[in-house]
Amino acid sequence: MRSQILIPEREPKLRKSIFDPIREFFQLELASGLLLIIITAIALLWANSSYATQYHQLWNAPLGLSFQGQDFTHTLLFWINEVLMSLFFLLVGLEIKREVSNGELADIRQAMLPLMGALGGMVLPAFIYAALNYDQPTSSGWGIPMATDIAFSLGILSLLGNRVPLSLKIFLAALAIADDLGAVLVIALFYSTQVQIIFLASALLITIILFLLKQRHIHSLPLYFLMGALLWISLYNAGVHPTLSGVILALMIPSDGRISLRQYLDISRESITELKSTDTESDSQETIEKQQNMIQIIRLNTLEVLNPLHRIESGLHPYISYLVIPLFALANAGVLINEQAISQIFSKESLGIMLGLFIGKPLGITLFCWMAVRTKIASLPSDINWSQLIAIAILGGIGFTMSVFISGLSFPSNPEFLSAAKLAVLIGSTLSALIGVLVIRWKLKVSKE
Repeated sequence: MRSQILIPEREPKLRKSIFDPIREFFQLELASGLLLIIITAIALLWANSSYATQYHQLWNAPLGLSFQGQDFTHTLLFWINEVLMSLFFLLVGLEIKREVSNGELADIRQAMLPLMGALGGMVLPAFIYAALNYDQPTSSGWGIPMATDIAFSLGILSLLGNRVPLSLKIFLAALAIADDLGAVLVIALFYSTQVQIIFLASALLITIILFLLKQRHIHSLPLYFLMGALLWISLYNAGVHPTLSGVILALMIPSDGRISLRQYLDISRESITELKSTDTESDSQETIEKQQNMIQIIRLNTLEVLNPLHRIESGLHPYISYLVIPLFALANAGVLINEQAISQIFSKESLGIMLGLFIGKPLGITLFCWMAVRTKIASLPSDINWSQLIAIAILGGIGFTMSVFISGLSFPSNPEFLSAAKLAVLIGSTLSALIGVLVIRWKLKVSKE
């Protein structure tokens, strides 16, 4: 009888505690997505203005370190794309690990729908590009239209407000995260240069050490970041793209606290009980020191029970969303739009990217989701219909950050191909965003009527 009285009173608070972090995540993605749109527009205007020379000079300015005769100098663009983006990949890895551990990808049956959607959204765009660019100098760009930009896509979706069911937003987030995992594997397997065995062995040894640290429940974050830096150096010298060090480090970060929640509650209860027993009105130095000691014990144990994965992810997310990704966009989205660039819009390379994003992505996502439901390896959520899923799949064609990143890996020494690829990514992503929003608004309006 008591539980029947308590449940109605606690249910709103319980629901709020469960969904608030999810809503906060989407609010953060909305703001970062809008910022990304603004920064991209600024980069395009800057690169096509009378200050275009200064734009390119800025990102090609040398910046580096010298230590005991060893010089490590690279362009500012290198530090952004290779070093800062490693932090972005660290966040991607943390999000993947969280989703697989206790998120939308934790339950294999529940995860199969976004996983199959992500697979289809990678296979079909890559096939379209490869078919159009077969035996061409641009054939290496098949990975460009495979990725969905989580910040852009969720930011655009959040513009529609609360009219969009939360389950649709969660599906798109899980799809984009699974998509990121696929993109990471593609980069690791197909976009690495000639591998140096000694440094690769060094990277493997560091990875094993990180794994052992995790297995022994060592929670020293400075130690993990030191090992992550050494891993970055090893991968860089091995010829494997160093940003993958972020993903590897994320997978080795412990996802449990030093103490369990039960231990934390027991210690906190004892400390609070002892704190209550003191004279709160007393001014004696001995009493004040005792109170402060109890408070310090509670504070330290609060840090002990927090898992490092959550601490790093929540700490990194704002910096990645509001600093690293916008800086990456500012440095990479400045494509010169002239007659030559416009003439390349209908080249096989550009068509492969645009059709891959705008046609291949939604078609692949929808087709593979349909096959998963038809074969009963996945089920469609009760509050999502197929027309809504198709609309969300169109937004899956927004592939800005990872697509631009893979463009740089596909054509590192061919500026003409790289510029055409970036412009095609912008066009394909913009079309996907505009049509996706229009279709979703229409479907929501129809379902409401």
